[in-house]
Amino acid sequence: MTARGTFRNAVEAKDLAAITSALDPGIEFHSPVMVKPYLGRDSVTALLGVLLEVFEDFRYTDELVGTGPSSSPHPPPFNGRTPLGGPVGDVA
Repeated sequence: MTARGTFRNAVEAKDLAAITSALDPGIEFHSPVMVKPYLGRDSVTALLGVLLEVFEDFRYTDELVGTGPSSSPHPPPFNGRTPLGGPVGDVA
């Protein structure tokens, strides 16, 4: 498990190793511009490495945080999906 905000902090620091460690090994990243999802930590890490180079001034403007019951004070590792099960974010 990762502490709340770990993925966001890693992205903002452009720390690919920290981003990778925050990802669930079975991640499915559904891109709004690709037909098939990126499957697995290695595939998603490769994609995010490219995105870190392309989006120079990336910044968070908001963050969704679940409020449902949990057996842990920390959320599970980021799995590439929103709490409602849809893909994360839109690419403009």
